[in-house]
Amino acid sequence: MTWKTFIIILLVMLSVICLTALGGVAQTQTDALQEAESLNQQVLKLLDAGRYQDGLPLAQRALAIREKVLGKEHPHTAISLSNLAELYRAMGAYEQALPLLQRALAIVEKVLGKEHPHTAASLNNLAALYESMGAYEQALPLYQRALAIKEKVLGKEHPDTAISLGNLAELYRAMGSYEQALPLYQRALAIREKVLGKEHPDTAVSLNNLAALYRAMGAYEQALPLYQRALAILEKVLGKEHPHTAVSLNNLAALYESMGAYEQALPLYQRALAIFEKVLGKEHPHTAAGLYNLARLYQAMGAYEQALPLAQRALAIFEKVLGKEHPHTAASLNNLALLYRAMGAYEQALPLLQRALAIREKVLGKEHPHTATSLNNLALLYQAMGAYEQALPLAQRALAICEKVLGKEHPSTAAGLNNLAALYESMGAYEQALPRYQRALAIEEKVLGKEHPSTATSLANLGYLYLTRKEYAQAESLFQKAKSEVALVELRLAAQRPAEALALLKKLAPSWQDTLLYRVQYHTQLGLALSGLGRQGEAAEALVQAVADLETLRSRVKPGERGGFFQAGGYGGHARPYRGLVAALAALAQKGEALPQAVQPYGPDPAAAGFYFAEATKGRVLLEEMAAAARRQGSGEIPPELARKEQGLVDRLGALEANWEKHHTQGEKILADYRKQREDLQKQLDELVAELRQKYPRYAALKYPRPLKPQELPLKANEVLLEYALGEKSCYLFRVEPGGRTQVYAIPLGQEELGKLVNDFIAPLQSQHTCQDFSPAQGRKLYELLLAPALEDLAPEKRLIIVPDGILGLLPFEALVVQAGKDLAETRFVGDERLLTYAQSAAILALNRLLPASQPKKALFALGHPIYSDQDPRYLAHKAGKPAPALTAQAAPQYAFRALATRREWGKTSSDDKEGKERSYLPLPATEDEVKAIAALFGVKPQPPDILLNLAANETRLRQSPLQTYRYLHFATHGDLPGKVQGVNEPFILLGQVENQEKDNGFLTLSKVLGLKLDADMVVLSACLTGRGKVMEGEGVAHMARAFQQAGARSVVVSLWEVADAPAVEYMVTFYTHLKAGKGRAEALRLARQHMKAKYPNPYYWAPFILHGEG
Repeated sequence: MTWKTFIIILLVMLSVICLTALGGVAQTQTDALQEAESLNQQVLKLLDAGRYQDGLPLAQRALAIREKVLGKEHPHTAISLSNLAELYRAMGAYEQALPLLQRALAIVEKVLGKEHPHTAASLNNLAALYESMGAYEQALPLYQRALAIKEKVLGKEHPDTAISLGNLAELYRAMGSYEQALPLYQRALAIREKVLGKEHPDTAVSLNNLAALYRAMGAYEQALPLYQRALAILEKVLGKEHPHTAVSLNNLAALYESMGAYEQALPLYQRALAIFEKVLGKEHPHTAAGLYNLARLYQAMGAYEQALPLAQRALAIFEKVLGKEHPHTAASLNNLALLYRAMGAYEQALPLLQRALAIREKVLGKEHPHTATSLNNLALLYQAMGAYEQALPLAQRALAICEKVLGKEHPSTAAGLNNLAALYESMGAYEQALPRYQRALAIEEKVLGKEHPSTATSLANLGYLYLTRKEYAQAESLFQKAKSEVALVELRLAAQRPAEALALLKKLAPSWQDTLLYRVQYHTQLGLALSGLGRQGEAAEALVQAVADLETLRSRVKPGERGGFFQAGGYGGHARPYRGLVAALAALAQKGEALPQAVQPYGPDPAAAGFYFAEATKGRVLLEEMAAAARRQGSGEIPPELARKEQGLVDRLGALEANWEKHHTQGEKILADYRKQREDLQKQLDELVAELRQKYPRYAALKYPRPLKPQELPLKANEVLLEYALGEKSCYLFRVEPGGRTQVYAIPLGQEELGKLVNDFIAPLQSQHTCQDFSPAQGRKLYELLLAPALEDLAPEKRLIIVPDGILGLLPFEALVVQAGKDLAETRFVGDERLLTYAQSAAILALNRLLPASQPKKALFALGHPIYSDQDPRYLAHKAGKPAPALTAQAAPQYAFRALATRREWGKTSSDDKEGKERSYLPLPATEDEVKAIAALFGVKPQPPDILLNLAANETRLRQSPLQTYRYLHFATHGDLPGKVQGVNEPFILLGQVENQEKDNGFLTLSKVLGLKLDADMVVLSACLTGRGKVMEGEGVAHMARAFQQAGARSVVVSLWEVADAPAVEYMVTFYTHLKAGKGRAEALRLARQHMKAKYPNPYYWAPFILHGEG
C-alpha cells in the first residue's frame, strides 16, 4: 500500500478498529477484567498515536487476563486477540497477526454464530490483513461474506454496512477492478448521506474514498468536488486542526499534484503537515507521511534541496517509530531512493532500494505486489546506471509476480510490462520492447479506459519507441491519441519538420506558474526548432535560457549527489540543451556571425562561448570534488573588503533560494520580481568571481569550481588543447591555443555514427586473439575525422592535451593512423609524431596546475602478484609454516579467481564468451618480476609496507600502508568492468582474496578508491581495463583514472584493454627506467611506447596505456 493510499483509507481502517473495540465487554466486577479493559483502551490510544511497540506488552497482558478469567473462547478474548493482531499488522509483522485473527474469527463464529455482526467485524479484520499481505484472493470472499452478514442482520442501509461496502470497494480498487469498486463506493456514500447526514465525518470518509477511486481512474474532474466537499465537512464538524482534516487536505493536494497544479497543492500539503506535527507530534507515522507527500511535490517541482531533508526526516521517523524492517520503512526507503534517482544521485539511491527490497522480501514475502514494486524500482535504477544485465532479471521477476498475484490484466501488470519494455528499448532490443509496450497499452485501454492518464503514458511510450525507430507515421498517430503536444514537438524535430514544431510550441509557452523543469523542456525544444530553421542566433538565446535554468536546478542538488544529473531528466537527458547550444554556437562561428547578447557573458565570440558550454558537461562532479578536497587544505586569503562583498552576495542569494517557494505561490508579479532580484544578485556575484579569477586564481578556482573560458586556461607555450563535444547530428572539435585563441571544427557525424566507428576500431584491440584484425584504414578514417583538420597547421613539437567526450574517452588517439605503410611496422601513427596527454576537462587541468606540488616522503608503493585462491600453493605453504614456492605460469590457471570472494553461494563470475564459459582471473607471476624490477630502480626493498607481493597483496594490507606518503603508486594485477563478478557493480582492481579482514573483500572498487587520501605525482594501473568504464552523460567515463585523480593523484596511467602479461612487464620497466632518468611522465611513456612498437608493431602491444593528467 502506498502512503497516499494509506492516508486515503485511514478513516475507514479506524472505523473497523473502533467497531471491533465497541463490541467490548459488559462492566465486570473483578479488578482483573477492569485492568484488561483499561489496557485495551490504552492499546487503542497507542495505536492511534503510532506507538506500536509500546502497545504490544499491554495488548499481550490484556489477552492473558481475559484468557485466564473469561476463557480462551470468550468474545472479549476475541477482541483482545484482534487488538493484538492489529498492532502486529501495523508493525508489518503479518505472520504474527494472521493466527491471532484466525483464532478470533473462530471464537466469534462458535460463540456468537456465523451471522453475528461481531463475526462480520472479525471477517473484515482478517480480510484487511490479507489485503495488507497482498493476498487479494483470500481477502475477497471474507469481505464479501462480511458484507452479506451486515446486509442481512443490520440492514442494507445501516452505517456498518456502509463500512463493509467501503472495505470491499477498496479491495477492488487495489485489484484494479474499478468497475466493481465504483457502485460500492457510491452506495456507501448514499447510505451515509441518508442515515448519518450530509455533513457527518463518515460521509466525508465516503466522499474521500469515492474521489480516490475517480483519481485512480484519471477522472480528475469528478474527483475534485468530492475532495473539496469532504474537506469542508471535516473542517466544519471536526475543526480545522483535526488529524482527519489533515488527511483530507493531503488527499486534495495529491489530486492537484496529479493534475499538475502544483501551486494549489503546495499550501495544502504544508497545512496538513503542520496539523500532523501539532496534533499528533513530530515523530508520528502520519507526520512522516505528510513529510513525504510534501517532499514528492517539491521533487515534481524540481526543488530537490527542499525535498531531500523532508524525505530523510520521514525515513528517520519510520525507522524510529515502526522499526528498521517495517513495510512502511521500506516504502520510505523507496521514496527517498526515487528522489535520489530523479536527482541523478544513483550511488545514494542504490543501497536504499536494495534495503527496501530486502525488507519487503523478508516481511511481505517474495511474491507480494510491493516486493514487485521494489524489484521494478531497483531495475529502473540499474537501467539508468546502464547496468542492463543487473536490471533485466529484476524487471522480469517483478512482472512475473504481478501476473501471478494480481492477474494478467491488472494496471500494475501493465506498469511492469512498460518498465520491461523501456529496459529492452534502452538495450536497443526494440523487437522485445514493442510487443510489451503494445500489451501494456491494451491492458490499460481495457481496464482503465482510453482517456486515463496511464493510458496516455503508454501511448506516448509506444510512440517514443516508434520515434527511435524513425517510424514517424506510427509515432505521430500514437502521440495524437495521447494528446501529448510535447511529444508531437519531439516528433517534428526528429522528422526534420522544425517549422511545424515551432508552430506548435507557440501554444506551449510556459506561464509564470510552470516549473523550472517545464521551462527547460520548452526552451530546449524551442532552441532546437529554431536551429533546424537555420536561425542559430535565436536558437542560442533559447538554449542558453534552458541551460541557465538547469544550472539553477543543479545548484539545488547537494554537491555529493550530482553524479548522474546530466544523465537524468526527460527525453534526451539534462545534457541535451548544452549539446544543442554548442551546435548552434559552432554554426555561428563557422559562418562568422556575431554572438547573441544573451550568450556574451560566456565568451568574446561564438567559438569561445561554444567551448565554454562544451566544458559545462565534462567532469563537473570530479572538478567540484577535487576543489572541495583542496579547500579543506586551505584556499588562500583575499582582501577583507572583497571577502565582505563576496559573503554579502552569497548570503543574499542563499536567503532568496531558501524562500523561493514562498514567492512561487504569491502571484505572477511577485515571482517575476523575485526572479529579477535573483538574476541581478547572480550577475553581481559572477562579476566578482571574474575579478577573483584574475587577481586570486587559486582562491576562485577552489571556491567556485566551474567551466572555464578559453582565455582563462593556463596553457604553456608548447601546448594546444583539443576538446571534443558530441552532438546528435554533428560532433565538434575545439582547438584552444595559449592566450585563448579558439577555433571550432565540425565533425560531420552524429554521436551514434561516430560511436560505431570508434567501437569498430577498438574492437580488435581488446584481445591478443583478435589484434591481427586491427584495421589501419579505420585508424586513418578516424584520424581524418578527429584530428587532421586541427593539426593541419600545427607544428609537430606542439604537445596535445586531449579532452574527450563520451565514447571518445575509450579511444587511444596515439593509435590513429597518419599514414598507412605496407605493414604495421612502416605505418605512421599519431603517437609517432605527437606527445599526447588526456584530461577529463580543461577546468580540471587548470585546477591541477593551481594546486601546490605534492610533497611525498617516499618514492614508491607497488602491489603485484596477489593470491586469488585459497588453494594456491603459496597460501597453503603459508598456513603450513613453510617457505612459499614459486608459482609458474603453467601452473597458474588452476589457481585462478573464479567464485566470489565474499559470497561464493552467489555463483560464478560472469560468462565472457558465446559458449558461456566462466570468466576467470589467472595469477600473474610475471607481475612479481615487474614490481621487483621497478622497486630496484628506486632502491626500495621488496617488502611491506612499500611493496606488497603474494600474500601481502590484499586489501587489508593495502589499507594499512601509508598511501598518502608516496610519490608513485603502482598496481600490477587484474582490473575489470562492472558486472563481470556478481555483486560487484563498479570497475574494480582485483586484490588478494585470502587473509583479508571481515570488512575487506579483495575488490578495490571505484568507490573505495574515492575514499583514499593520496598526494601522489602519479598512479600507474598496470592492469586490464582500468581506463574503461561506464560512459556517463555530462561526466565522461567513470573509470579508475577519474577516481584516483579525485583521491589526490596528479596523473594516472591506465590501460584501455587487456594487457599481454610479459610485454606489459617490459613496457612498465622501460617506462620507469626513463622516468628515473629524469624524463617527464608523458615523454617517458612515449619512449616506452616506441620501444615496444619496435618489437611489437601491432598497437595491441604498444598503445594500451594512456596518461590522464599532468605529463
